[in-house]
Amino acid sequence: MTRKRKILVNLLKVLPILLLLAYHIMGYTEKGIDISHHNIRFSKQDWKYLREQGYSFCYIKATEGSHFQDDTYKRMGKAARDAGFELGYYHFFRDNVSAEKQFANLIAHIDTRLTTLPIVLDYEKDGFVGKESEKVKKQRLRALSILVEKYQGRKPIIYCNVIEAAKLLPSFHDHQFWISDNVPLGYMYQQQKTFKGRPLDVNRRKGSVFSWFKSGKR
Repeated sequence: MTRKRKILVNLLKVLPILLLLAYHIMGYTEKGIDISHHNIRFSKQDWKYLREQGYSFCYIKATEGSHFQDDTYKRMGKAARDAGFELGYYHFFRDNVSAEKQFANLIAHIDTRLTTLPIVLDYEKDGFVGKESEKVKKQRLRALSILVEKYQGRKPIIYCNVIEAAKLLPSFHDHQFWISDNVPLGYMYQQQKTFKGRPLDVNRRKGSVFSWFKSGKR
């Protein structure tokens, strides 16, 4: 076999993998944002501008643990809906609070009739304040997930970094993951951008690969 033929044969062997990788990356065709009281106050024009730039969905922090509520989520939620965004809320998980108390806080303050997206459970290091074991954290997250699913009629999405996702995946393989790192994995992944000189979390969500070609690379 000639050298050129060997190269061609090797390329053909890896071509399916390269095509699959390209499909996977280009499959993140939809983009959105997630915000909380930490972000700047968006004006009506800001929301309109973001929508015109192709941002189609928005997640807003609603609650945390058993007592905290974000004091901007109602106002921002209305503004996002008025601008034509798909809307969803997220709850910041605390490992030292029972699932029942966290669930009670969440449903006391959100109205899923106003949303179109699954609830998100934000599972990250800053919420691990109780120094609980991995087993206890997973048990409380699972219990909270079950309560949320019964309430909304759909499984919540789990937001976490790649390391936590690897720990959770064996037990939560039936859930969709939103990866907080700038790595194209899971159902969504996050990128750090700026808007008006302030940080803004931009998220890429799985969509149709054909829409990538239709709309152009964003």
